[in-house]
Amino acid sequence: MATEKPRAMITLDQELFEQIEDFRFKNRYPNRSMAINALLEAGIKALKDKEDTTPKKPTRKKRSKKQ
Repeated sequence: MATEKPRAMITLDQELFEQIEDFRFKNRYPNRSMAINALLEAGIKALKDKEDTTPKKPTRKKRSKKQ
């Protein structure tokens, strides 16, 4: 079955490839693509959640110069 989804090719080191395969089989994903998508989505969500909880630095109001 062909898909219209965008495709991307990546190169992984052996250790990362094996971690993805372990994740795939442990979580019973039918193929590597679905496992990688799940990992990417979880990672992006974690980064967004971290950004939302990171305290923001207070901004200083600039003083206007008196003329």
